[in-house]
Amino acid sequence: KAREIGMHVVMASQCTHLVVGYPTRTANFLRALCVCDFVVRTSWISQSHAIGYILPETGHILRDTNFENSFSFVLVKSLENQRICGKGNVFKDVTFYCTPSIRPDFDTLNDIVEAGGGSIEQRIPCVEELSELQRTSDPREMYLIVSCIEDLPLLEEIIANAILIYTTELILSGALHQKLHLSDWHISSSDYIPSN
Repeated sequence: KAREIGMHVVMASQCTHLVVGYPTRTANFLRALCVCDFVVRTSWISQSHAIGYILPETGHILRDTNFENSFSFVLVKSLENQRICGKGNVFKDVTFYCTPSIRPDFDTLNDIVEAGGGSIEQRIPCVEELSELQRTSDPREMYLIVSCIEDLPLLEEIIANAILIYTTELILSGALHQKLHLSDWHISSSDYIPSN
């Protein structure tokens, strides 16, 4: 129906309109939220198709308080944040370093981070490398470690040097809110019991 009235169906990371029947926090939803102008209900397409031309988005904007409440966000505010930081820029100047056991997996997070203008690597730099990056880089650039409880034994040097480690929720929530909340998603050092 969308193509019949002149709409183009594209990948989530290239869309101007995210069309949603029932919202869920999927990788495609998060990727699209990084770049879209509108999040609309499927009724926008069906009603536009019925009259033969594309209707204004007004009246079809997605509002789902249950979905928003379950993730503690407001969709309209996320789109405002996206307009402030710029399309595809929520992760601009951010490099995430990920450990092997993260969930969602590396490829899924990579798609989300790239849609948000950041970069992600599946390795952990040593403390000296992180220090050098932070010393020589533009002050706006951030280098963040993303991991999970299972992989904390891989990060003993990072933990010993009091470098913060974040859960994948930093990326997922960042894309959903279109804003990084660094204070909310770090793994507490008390979660780690060093090996002897």
